[in-house]
Amino acid sequence: MDKLKIFYSIIEEEGKALLGAIKNIDNNIEKAIDEIVKSRGKIIISGVGKSGIIGLKIASTFTSTGRTAISLHPADAAHGDIGVLNKKDLLIVLSFGGNQKEFEFLYDRCNTLAVPIIGITGNSDSNLYRRADIPILLPVKKEVSIYPFIPSISSTLTLAIGDGLALTCAKLRDFQPEDFAKLHPGGILGVLLNKKIENIMHKDKDIPFLFLKSQMKDILYTVSSHRLGAGIVINNKKELLGVITDGDLRRTFEKYGKQAFDLQTEEIMTKKPLFVQSMSIAKEALDIMEEKKITALPVLKNNMVVGILHLHDILGGNL
Repeated sequence: MDKLKIFYSIIEEEGKALLGAIKNIDNNIEKAIDEIVKSRGKIIISGVGKSGIIGLKIASTFTSTGRTAISLHPADAAHGDIGVLNKKDLLIVLSFGGNQKEFEFLYDRCNTLAVPIIGITGNSDSNLYRRADIPILLPVKKEVSIYPFIPSISSTLTLAIGDGLALTCAKLRDFQPEDFAKLHPGGILGVLLNKKIENIMHKDKDIPFLFLKSQMKDILYTVSSHRLGAGIVINNKKELLGVITDGDLRRTFEKYGKQAFDLQTEEIMTKKPLFVQSMSIAKEALDIMEEKKITALPVLKNNMVVGILHLHDILGGNL
């Protein structure tokens, strides 16, 4: 039995189902988005079994993007927790079959309070589909073929729709990285979004400065002694002219051999290098480094080089 073949086939089936959903998604999605955006109360998400677990994750996504959301089990609702529901709220019910009796009390309470219900289900002939103000039909024809009786594609698609709703609504509210940072002060992501580059960069005498006419022996000493993998080329106004990296030096010696010692900075530097502003956040610098596969960036303020930032400053102890 080929274990990996089985594993990959499951991922492939779920992936195809997600891509296929784009063409077959329910038209009521747009109505659901509008309802969520205009809602001024809590978003309450309810489900049982695996749908309840997915509801927890969707509620967490809404909350982390600035919308108060909670997960409410229908059985708990019937034993006092229904008190969290008020007239300004919105209920999202997740149920593939859509006929669980546990939800009846929730439906009735929402009708009494005029709370709109968004229902996400795989059964258009279900009680949930009929009672929801905005029913959304999951475009699921079958589960993963090796175990068609185990929720897999349906639960994955429900989660994807929940993410789609939460993040679309966040975008429509102009939710910014700075807003996310305020809600996530802990952990590496929170730090990356909060930390200003000027607070973690190397500055003053720790900047490996070079000039256009610097000789190779001076270039080698400056780059190696600062141990940042690069030298920053400036003019007498400290304006950025170029960068020389360890890679530039290696390629120069591979090409010229001993003759490389006769070269000056301006002959081997990378002109118009990438840089970051001192007031930018660490995440912006990390994105540039990862995309361009570089480990150091000059830091500018008012067109002057005021620092250098290394990848280790972002991912290491300086944070």
